[in-house]
Amino acid sequence: MDLVIDANIVISTIIALQGKTRELLFHEDIHLFAPEFLLEEFAKHRKEILQKSKLQDEDLQLALSLISTRINFIPFSDIEKYVFSGS
Repeated sequence: MDLVIDANIVISTIIALQGKTRELLFHEDIHLFAPEFLLEEFAKHRKEILQKSKLQDEDLQLALSLISTRINFIPFSDIEKYVFSGS
C-alpha cells in the first residue's frame, strides 16, 4: 500500500515512539511518500520536538534518520503543479 505522510505524522511518531503509527511506518507492505520539504518542517519544530519527546539531540537525530529510511521523498518540482496557490 502506498501512503503519503506529512510532518505531523513524523513528529507525532517521534514524540510517542510507541504505538500504531510507528508500527505502520515500519510495516514492510506500506510504502511511504512525502514532499521533501517535510524535513524543513521538522527542522522548524526541532526545539518543540526535543522538549515534548524528552529525547537527547543525538537520539532525536537517530529517530529521524530511521524514519527517513522508510520515506520516499518527492522533490517539490515534481508536485508543484498540484499545489494550490490559494488564489
